[in-house]
Amino acid sequence: MRMSTTVFADIITRHLDAFKFVTADERALVHRAFELAPSEPLPGEAFAAYLGTAAAAAWEAIRYLPLSEPNRRGYTLTLDELAGGECAPTQRELLVVLGRAADIMEGI
Repeated sequence: MRMSTTVFADIITRHLDAFKFVTADERALVHRAFELAPSEPLPGEAFAAYLGTAAAAAWEAIRYLPLSEPNRRGYTLTLDELAGGECAPTQRELLVVLGRAADIMEGI
């Protein structure tokens, strides 16, 4: 059984609530990237075609989103690093990465 888009949007919103410094525009970009992300991993031969898609552009727009307060000293982790440098993360991978990021921000 596939969960509804509304359920996923609620999960993403809850994860993003851990990042008080993320703007409304950045939140919208994260939601858009999730909506456009592939549902299954891309086979190698499909990757070149993926690069020119809206899904690839949406991931590129958020992949370096910092996961720490602005102007904080020290190393700043990004979504890309938590995704393991994945160039075409699936919807599931994005949910996992956002969950991990929220856990880190909440000190879990």
